[in-house]
Amino acid sequence: MKLLHKLGQYSYSIYMTHALLISLFNVLFIRILKFPPEAYSYLFIFNFILIYFVSAWTYKHIEMRFQYKSRSDHRPLTADHRP
Repeated sequence: MKLLHKLGQYSYSIYMTHALLISLFNVLFIRILKFPPEAYSYLFIFNFILIYFVSAWTYKHIEMRFQYKSRSDHRPLTADHRP
């Protein structure tokens, strides 16, 4: 269940990175290295794992950085800081 929770947490990062990673994966392993069709099932699993870890990294270092930055920009006004 923790994996499903993390997939939900990373879903936007997965959405944003999967097309690029699948394209790069296709070019590298199928066109350049010419893996045989019998290896495609293994490549699919490896590609899923790669997308998961890249998305986890982008979630932590990109999404959360902007989320914290936007929260700090919108501080509520207190009695001391009213115009």
